[in-house]
Amino acid sequence: MKLIFIHLLAYLSFIICSAQNDSKKNKLMIPKIDKKIEKFDIKEFEINKVGKERFVKKDNILVQEISFSFGYIQRNFFNNLHFKLNKKFGLNGVIIEKGILFNNGSQYGIWYEFDEEGNLVKEINTDEGYDFGWQEVIAYCEKKEIELTKGYEKGGYQTEILKQEENDKKVWVISYLVSPVLICRETLDGVTGKLLNSEEFEFINH
Repeated sequence: MKLIFIHLLAYLSFIICSAQNDSKKNKLMIPKIDKKIEKFDIKEFEINKVGKERFVKKDNILVQEISFSFGYIQRNFFNNLHFKLNKKFGLNGVIIEKGILFNNGSQYGIWYEFDEEGNLVKEINTDEGYDFGWQEVIAYCEKKEIELTKGYEKGGYQTEILKQEENDKKVWVISYLVSPVLICRETLDGVTGKLLNSEEFEFINH
């Protein structure tokens, strides 16, 4: 009886550990972001920019900074993640908005908006209404062996995942290469994850 109990205990421990490992494996890795005011280092950027942009490497992060007519954009790409931090600054260098983006696609989670002085004025839940969320969409792509970009990649076609509204319904639109000259575009229901439409069209690489 004691031996059976020991075997049963060992079996239960194995099941619990396996479940924990699966949970860690399947957990979506997302960069951290906060709602604090930030300022863009305009002087540092102007000194080191090449054309209208500059790149800075920090451990496993590649920071891309670009100047625009409205101000500046800073993107933080992580070598092993499908998501990046995106920050928009005004001409005075004060933060305008920030949040998390899929490397080639739509917004994730809460996005923060600020006034000209850097005061937080709005928090927007960009995932609202998507019961079939990012976790499920990424798992869907992995199951279908759809290649997803991790970190920064320059050039070439990268799988795109967008949130859109069609006929007053929230949907996901996934566009990916199925051959060097063919793109597949799949539309999934944002609530159920049901495949609503799938079409293929020619990819012309300019």
